[in-house]
Amino acid sequence: MKQKSVAKHGNHEEGAGIDRKLHDPVADRLIPLEPLDLGKIHSIDDLVRAMSKTAFTGRQLGEAADVLEAMARDKDCFVVMTLAGAMTVAKQGLVISELVDRGIVNAIVSTGALMAHGLVEATGRAHFRHNPELSDEELYEAGYNRVYDTLEPEQNLDDVERVMAAVFGGWDSDEVMCSYKLNRAIGAHLAKHAKGRGILKSAYEKNVPVFVPAFSDSELGLDYALTNRERDKQGKARFRFDPFEDLEHFAATLLSQKRLGIFTIGGGVPRNWSQQFGPFIELRHRRGGEDLPLKRYHYGLRICPEPVYWGGLSGSPYSEAVSWGKFVPPAEGGKFGEVFVDATVGLPLVVAAVLERLGEPKSRSAAQQIETNAEAAQSDINSLRARAKNRLAWGERCANKRDASNKAVFSRWLNEVVLRQAGVSRASIYRWMNEFDALHRDIPSDLAREALLAVTDGRGLFNRSDGPVRLSGAAVDALKKYPPPTTDIYDDYRNWALEVDLCVEKARRKGKGDVRK
Repeated sequence: MKQKSVAKHGNHEEGAGIDRKLHDPVADRLIPLEPLDLGKIHSIDDLVRAMSKTAFTGRQLGEAADVLEAMARDKDCFVVMTLAGAMTVAKQGLVISELVDRGIVNAIVSTGALMAHGLVEATGRAHFRHNPELSDEELYEAGYNRVYDTLEPEQNLDDVERVMAAVFGGWDSDEVMCSYKLNRAIGAHLAKHAKGRGILKSAYEKNVPVFVPAFSDSELGLDYALTNRERDKQGKARFRFDPFEDLEHFAATLLSQKRLGIFTIGGGVPRNWSQQFGPFIELRHRRGGEDLPLKRYHYGLRICPEPVYWGGLSGSPYSEAVSWGKFVPPAEGGKFGEVFVDATVGLPLVVAAVLERLGEPKSRSAAQQIETNAEAAQSDINSLRARAKNRLAWGERCANKRDASNKAVFSRWLNEVVLRQAGVSRASIYRWMNEFDALHRDIPSDLAREALLAVTDGRGLFNRSDGPVRLSGAAVDALKKYPPPTTDIYDDYRNWALEVDLCVEKARRKGKGDVRK
């Protein structure tokens, strides 16, 4: 890279000044500031617009509202909101719910603690003002957990545990858990049983996925761990949790969008996890050889008081993230806003101003809602099918390498290449190989296997027992009823695969064992 040369603006000998030629700021097209005239302020939006024409943090806040408005009005923009800090304890939950209800936020990435404390509000419980005359020792003895100037009674978290117990009680132990699936189940429970508003309830009703990448670092994670220990005592199989299902679903969701925006409160894991989407896609393309569009965020808005010189991710500017391939630079159309202020001040002001600009929400027709739900369901199905094909592709690749190598060479290759690239455990790789072996044994035709994986999500093809992997009873019955074609015409195989998939699905609905649930 070439070093930029230092432009010489005059002859400064030994630090002497120069006879300057003073410019006209109007001729130089500088933007003049304007006094904040409270007599002309009649709404929150009036105030925020006026602040954009002042200086310092006030101007940052006004410019932030412009960025959020641009994201909201861009019909092709999918907005991810990341949340860190005690925002629900600080009573900002309904502001976030409003963004979801209005359709401005399309996905949420959050700390687990923030979602857990949000459940307190959704179940009708409250947080309380801290009395500084009480010591932390006294608060501990009384069961009051302090978050700066606010109290979270321990009893609230016991109530949250009861909600989680109900959700876990309805969970299919054969279904691998991840945060977005669990949060959707919690939202469904709240929609049915809770009268109040809440983030997870709104997210469920608007089909907005909520991801918690650091799930174990939360009350929800502890409830999950305690539930598994209780299941051990009862002789039940443990629930399985796979955080990489979150990563894959998040990436697949963003890849299907035309433009991306991110609205960050605080920073931490939610911000970094969301922003690593760009590098993840680039690595899949560069290292994995996948044919993928190298997408980055077009819009970025963050409200966080942390300064950049602390060196943490929370304080890093968007200009730095451009160098990592996470954001589209301003020269190419990127639009960013950064506000260095407490989010309990900045968030409600920015959001209220933008909601005023957008006006009252237009109610969606029933037909539009049905169409949205259908599209979301199809997206989930496509995601499942893609994962099934990926599993079998890895299984085939590893099985072929296993058959062509001795045990030592294969084991070394598995450790050095596959486990790092696939990002899964050795047990998963062997399971995938066994699944491929079972499928290859019963369906030797490459065209037949390809067609079957194109129309099914794969979950009904294999048994779920702890014994040897084999095709499920429903799949075996379907293959007996519909043997694969013997032609070389792919459409024949696809029609056959549809018949097999329908047969397996009918068996599931009749409650026949050993099929997908």
